[in-house]
Amino acid sequence: MARSITDKLSNVTWKGYIGPGNVLSLTQYFAVPKGESDIRMVYDASVLGINDCLWVPSFVFPGMETLVDQMDSES
Repeated sequence: MARSITDKLSNVTWKGYIGPGNVLSLTQYFAVPKGESDIRMVYDASVLGINDCLWVPSFVFPGMETLVDQMDSES
């Protein structure tokens, strides 16, 4: 039998990750299938505007040519 969203939310409530009280922020969530009989909860914090507050350095991902250039007979 597949686990439900209620089961998953009950689990994180029991662990103390969420609980009753004043709401300081809202996070949306949804479930995606995990295997044949389970779901995985996905929490979307981007609705809080968190993406506007974070900075991630950009970098160039090396291509296959870079990898081949660094290989030698002992790689």
